[in-house]
Amino acid sequence: KPEHEVALDFGKQASEKDALLIMRLRHVALQAVDKVRRGMFVLSDYVNTLSAVPDQQSDAKPPQELEGSAKKTVAVTRECRDAVMWTLGEMCVACSHDDDPNPDTRQGTPNKLSQKLLRELGAIDLVMTMVDLPYKKGLNLAWMGDARFKNVRDIGKRAYSLMRLCVLENESNALSLYRHINVIRSHLGMGLGCTSALKEIFADKRELLQKVKEDLIVQFVDLVRSVRDARFLDFLQTICRCKGQPYTANQSLVCKQLLVKNADLLPLIRIDRSLSNDVRLGIHLPGTKDVETGKEFWIDIAKYAKVELRGERKQDLCAHIMEATWGQLDPQQRIVRYFIRCLELYSSLVAGRYQESLKALLTWEEGKERRFDFSYESMMDVIRQPKLPHLVRARFMNLMLLFYVDRDPQTSKPQILFTRVWNQVDKEKHRSELVKSAGSKPKEEFHIPVCDPNENFQGLIKWLLEDLPCMADAKDVEGQPGLTAQAMVGQLEYVAAQLALCDLLVDFGFMVKDRDETKPGFEQVTSLYASVFQILDVRTTKRGSKSKMREAVLMLRVRSSALQLLARLCNLRSNYRISLAVGAYEDIFDKMEKAGDLVKKREFLTKSFSSLTMVDEQGVQSAKEYFRGYDKHFDNLITSFFDKPAVAPEKIGSDQVDSARHSSKDDTLEMILALIALGRKDIQKHTFNLLLQHLGQRSSIVKDLAMSQLLVFPAACIVYEEVEYAIKRLSALKKDLVNKDKSRDAITEAMMLLRRMRGYITHSAENEPYIVRKNQTIMLNRELDEAVTNILSMNLERDTSRRDNGELEADRAANVERRDLFQECYNLLEALATDLSRAQQKLFPQIGRFSEHVGIELLNVADTIRAILKDNAALCMQVKETFLAQMIDAIVHWGRKPRWLNFFQVMLEINGSPVKRNQDLILSLLLQRKEAVLDLTGDYKDSPYISRGDPRKGKSRLDLILSGEHKDEPKKSLVLYHIASLQILSLCTKGKNPGAKGKMFALTPVETIVDNILDCQRRPDGTPAPEADGDAIHRVREAWLQLLIHVFLTSQDTVAIKQVLSEDRWWESMRKVEGAGGGKQSAMEAAASGSEEEAKKIDTNGSLVHHFQESLGVLEQRLSKLKEPPVGGELLNLEGALEVIIKG
Repeated sequence: KPEHEVALDFGKQASEKDALLIMRLRHVALQAVDKVRRGMFVLSDYVNTLSAVPDQQSDAKPPQELEGSAKKTVAVTRECRDAVMWTLGEMCVACSHDDDPNPDTRQGTPNKLSQKLLRELGAIDLVMTMVDLPYKKGLNLAWMGDARFKNVRDIGKRAYSLMRLCVLENESNALSLYRHINVIRSHLGMGLGCTSALKEIFADKRELLQKVKEDLIVQFVDLVRSVRDARFLDFLQTICRCKGQPYTANQSLVCKQLLVKNADLLPLIRIDRSLSNDVRLGIHLPGTKDVETGKEFWIDIAKYAKVELRGERKQDLCAHIMEATWGQLDPQQRIVRYFIRCLELYSSLVAGRYQESLKALLTWEEGKERRFDFSYESMMDVIRQPKLPHLVRARFMNLMLLFYVDRDPQTSKPQILFTRVWNQVDKEKHRSELVKSAGSKPKEEFHIPVCDPNENFQGLIKWLLEDLPCMADAKDVEGQPGLTAQAMVGQLEYVAAQLALCDLLVDFGFMVKDRDETKPGFEQVTSLYASVFQILDVRTTKRGSKSKMREAVLMLRVRSSALQLLARLCNLRSNYRISLAVGAYEDIFDKMEKAGDLVKKREFLTKSFSSLTMVDEQGVQSAKEYFRGYDKHFDNLITSFFDKPAVAPEKIGSDQVDSARHSSKDDTLEMILALIALGRKDIQKHTFNLLLQHLGQRSSIVKDLAMSQLLVFPAACIVYEEVEYAIKRLSALKKDLVNKDKSRDAITEAMMLLRRMRGYITHSAENEPYIVRKNQTIMLNRELDEAVTNILSMNLERDTSRRDNGELEADRAANVERRDLFQECYNLLEALATDLSRAQQKLFPQIGRFSEHVGIELLNVADTIRAILKDNAALCMQVKETFLAQMIDAIVHWGRKPRWLNFFQVMLEINGSPVKRNQDLILSLLLQRKEAVLDLTGDYKDSPYISRGDPRKGKSRLDLILSGEHKDEPKKSLVLYHIASLQILSLCTKGKNPGAKGKMFALTPVETIVDNILDCQRRPDGTPAPEADGDAIHRVREAWLQLLIHVFLTSQDTVAIKQVLSEDRWWESMRKVEGAGGGKQSAMEAAASGSEEEAKKIDTNGSLVHHFQESLGVLEQRLSKLKEPPVGGELLNLEGALEVIIKG
């Protein structure tokens, strides 16, 4: 029988250290493991056979007759080819869900289980070894065009198809494959199809996008110059975005290398208008010539608007050109594909209003040829031309959105404006001095073409509202406009682009007149609602199979966009109802004022909407009494809420809800239920959100009113006015921040605005906590945070020279002024998120982007992320392990900074309670790299974890305290880092977490902890150092005390109890000394012997009790000198010492 058994029943566990839980393995998982292992046996056999061939170098030109290793390699590959290809194909099919059986063209959604098994069983490394091995055995990459090496090339292509599917939407696998990046780059342009795999490594993976360097961009631009292959452009546009958001650092690199330095690689665009108003779109790729005539030629894009029958389905020609393999296309089709990829690349390069790309694409020097005709008028002509392919028109719509709609001075309007200003506030009388001074500034000049929204966008909106109901000419079974399973790729892309344009125009407030008034103009919104409803209405559609073809995936994307747009329109309805409520409240106030009722009812009327929702039954009765005589006003208000149409057409009737919470004619509910019945999980989230939003209209109005602010006091109105002004100016200044001639003034103004906003939400004598909270709410409701995070999306280049030289120092910012601006942005966001859960929820999705700036010298990002997560259990539980590992990597890469360790505190303890999931996760990550990350000694006499030239190198903990570095440089103090290490370990073991405590028993034994507490002020020879800073000594001791408490004194484990009982420095009487007979005896026994010499051996300074006594003495001394009690290290240490004595 084993000495220690593993308890399967938690109720019968004999020890806290049982950490193994046996779980049943699913049969499908077991089959998947077996399948991968069998496949790996085949691949390993090929690799082992090939490894037996001697290594041999080769020339760039293939020989006439193969010999030596090259001949053997070809023979081995020929023999193993069929088995290897079949095995790789099976792995490809298992790695994704798709209807396409061809492993080389398969797309679909990833199979997470298969991806995980390929990584954990070592298949990724095995496949990459297999791909590269032939080129060490006598073959050369330059030979792959030779038919004799077709088998080697086929295996390489299939292997890269597997790697592409293996890393699809899987960051862990991508990181594993990234280790082979040099091999993959050496295969680029050699016909092995590795570009797609390389693209998927970086696609939407922020940690890997940070690793992109300029030499990779240069390599791809060189490949484009050698072969105008659209796949290389596809890679460049992929690395410019991350999960739909622009990735500015890579935008800058691609813009510089392609748009500026190598613009001749891009196709020329010419738009001609005939007398009959037909528009002809022509493209020409410089350097390309007709095979027969040898002359340069232009391509008329209208020729590719055809629809062809491929198999059992219709497909538009442009979609086929984009999907087909490169070898299936003729030369002109390749140019068309190249042109469309260029349009997609332009969209990625200008996303986020990136000024350098906008300048390169929308302006040109006088006297030089205009390469691109992207004027507003030309783009409108292309978008409206029905003879052009839908796919091309869709790409031009995307460019219209980014070139002209999403441009300064447009700013996003809150979907629901929860902060309103009382109608009797005299805005002119109480106007902000900041806003007054803005009126004297000269009119802003635009050096990159922009549109006049009032003049140009009305034509665009009119066309959208007229054309969207046509559904891109797609028809249902009855021949009516509708998106069914027969809709083609180009039609779906076209509708998706229209929805994106409509969504942004609504967001900017262009389709609604007077949106925050009681009588807004909803005519255009109502028309849009009907069109979007038509797209989503699948009540007559039969429930079909869950197809994974591209059309089916695009259909889901269109429906997802439509659901989100419909939700935005419903938010306009909620905003309208708040306006009605505010208007009714103001009307009642006016009538009460005229009737002379205000004096007796003022107390109640000063209450906010939020306080009205919190009153008890007695308060409700009081409210009825206060508003006696005004009942009719409330009845009319409720009627106006639910009995009249707002944003939805009356024939749909989704705005009209009776008291039973049902619409009188609920087509919307029927439409949503029909969408749910389709059974597609891809749109389930948006569908159920809309369902809850629709059914909860009556209850949501109460919730919305509870969140609303009605500003009455002039000071609050001034804050609101300045916030609106700050949003407008920060959005406008972004384009000047990248302009060398204007950046200094723009940064100065932006920093002034940011500091002014932060002043309103910082506690001070003037700003009491309740005022700060109200100002935070004003800023959040008006979405100031979006303007600030928009600035943070700009590129901040790093100088990595110190890191490259092996120094553990933060990277310097290439642009110091921009770094200082970013710090002001982070300071404001930190203040905004402090103790405001709504702000934390809003900012949480941005922490990945914020983490990109970790490790830049004098830029504190960690404290902002701490504020976003602090005491918010829901958000802390959503933080992924990869993000936590990234923060630990920051310490390894850039050196030990206390704030990077202190960041973990908010994850470990929420409102004073430990979080076990995070304790286990963080402790595991820390212990994996404990030597590099944890400082348990404070000793840097011979430490590799400090820069060679750091003056603190060679010092012990006491030397560092004596030098005062914790006061001189607290942000990079090694003493404070040592304290932070102990505090993090203490929090990891706090509470009932026996597993975490058990891991610490050997790492920090009781004896080590007690020695550090009692001897931290002693020199190596044992003499004390009284000149050391007492507060610093106390802080070190307190950290060790807390670790002692949470690891040992609160543990029931026998190992912990034995260590505690064997420690001899708790009391003076327990201290071991040399006895008269030469053996060890306790100090109590020595004193009892009666010998004066033996009694002197008692070390009265070597016990925790004596330390406790000393702490009390220090505290008494300081309290006698101060009017107010101190809050420094003494009290912390006293608290810890008391807890030790009580628990001991």
